[in-house]
Amino acid sequence: MITDWFQPTSERSYAVSVLWSPNPDARIPLCRLLGLQTEDLTPFAQDLTNTCQPDEIQGLIEDLARGIHAFLQYQDMLAIEVDSAGSPLVNRHYCYYEALVHLREAVASWLNRNTIAANALLRSFMELAVTHVYWLGRASKADYEAYYSWLDSTRSPGTFRTRLSSAIDNCLGSPYVPERRLSVLSEVLNNVYRALCDYHHRAPISRSQGATSGGWGSLALDYYLQWLHLAGIILRQVLYLFILAYPNSVYPVPRATKWGFTQGPVGIYFDEMNYLPLARFLGENNLDALRHQMESCPEIQDMQQHFAELPLLKEDDLEQDWRRFCNSLHPKGDVAATSELQQRVMHQRAFQRSANWALNYVTLPPDEDAPADEDLERIKQTMYDWPTT
Repeated sequence: MITDWFQPTSERSYAVSVLWSPNPDARIPLCRLLGLQTEDLTPFAQDLTNTCQPDEIQGLIEDLARGIHAFLQYQDMLAIEVDSAGSPLVNRHYCYYEALVHLREAVASWLNRNTIAANALLRSFMELAVTHVYWLGRASKADYEAYYSWLDSTRSPGTFRTRLSSAIDNCLGSPYVPERRLSVLSEVLNNVYRALCDYHHRAPISRSQGATSGGWGSLALDYYLQWLHLAGIILRQVLYLFILAYPNSVYPVPRATKWGFTQGPVGIYFDEMNYLPLARFLGENNLDALRHQMESCPEIQDMQQHFAELPLLKEDDLEQDWRRFCNSLHPKGDVAATSELQQRVMHQRAFQRSANWALNYVTLPPDEDAPADEDLERIKQTMYDWPTT
C-alpha cells in the first residue's frame, strides 16, 4: 500500500551524517552522504552510483559529493546567541537547513533523471543559502527581530539580486578581499539565477530538454551531465560566500582539546575535520589566499587569540567530560567504549547536529482553528466546478 512508503509525521529524520577520512583522495559516498537509500533509487541511479563510470563522469560525481560534504560542515559553524531584542533561539538558521533539504532533493531528482526538477531545486537551494547569509548580515548590524517578522509572514525579503548584494556587503570578511573577486561572485550567482529563472519561466527552445534530447521522455547524456557542471559552479560560489560570512571556517582550531564534548560555544569555530572537506573541494591554495587576505580582520584576530589563550584540558579532564557526555545521552552500541579522540568528536558532532536540526524545525500550532472539513470541501468544489450561468 502507498501508506507503507511514508513515515509517520511524528517521526523526524535529519542530515546528521558525519563522514571523515584523513586521506585527501578518499571517495565520499554520495548516497550515504545524503541519506538516500539504495532500494529507493531507480535501477539507473543504482548503476550510476554503484559502478565505475568513465573518468570524466566519475570525476564530476565525486566533485559533487565533495561540494555537498563541504557545505554540510557549516552545520557546526552556526552560533546561537541571545541578541539585543531577545529574539527566539528556535528557527534561527532555518534558511540554511531548508537549503540542505532542497539540495538533497535536487540530487535525488538528478539521480533519477528528472533534470528539470533538479534545476528548479538547485535554484531554490541557491536562493535559500543566499537568504541565510542575507539575514545573518542584517542581524549583525542590529538583531533578528526583522528576520522573525519575515519568517512568520508572507512578505518577500526582496529580489535575489538585492539580497545577494546585501549579503556580500555585510559579510565579515568582505572588506578584506579584492573587490574584483566580490564582483565575480555576485555576477556568477546572479547570472546563474537569472538563467534558471529564464528557463523555468520562459523555457527558451535553445535550452529545452525536449528539443535537445529528442522529444518527450528522452534525455541526452550531454544535457544530463550539464546539471553536474552547474551544481559544481553554484556550490563553489555559495561556499565562497559562506567563508566570507564565517571567516573562522578557514582558521581551524582543535576545539575538543580545550572544551571537550559538553563545554564551549555552539558554532563559531571549525576544527580540522570541518576544514579538510572545504580544502578538498575548493583547493588549499584558494583557502590560503582567503586566509591571508582576511587575517587583518579584528574580529577574527580576537576570536583566534581568545581560543589560543584557553588552557588545554588535562587528559583526565577530557576523559571525565566524555563520560559526562555519554551518561547524559545514553548512546547506543559501543559508543561509550570509544577511546580515539576523533571518533569521540564524530559521535558528539552527530548529536549536536541532530539537536540543531530539531531546534530549527520547531513549529508552533497556528493561532486560528483549522477549517472544518465541510468548508474545505465547499472551497474545493468552487475551484473545481464551472458555473452554468
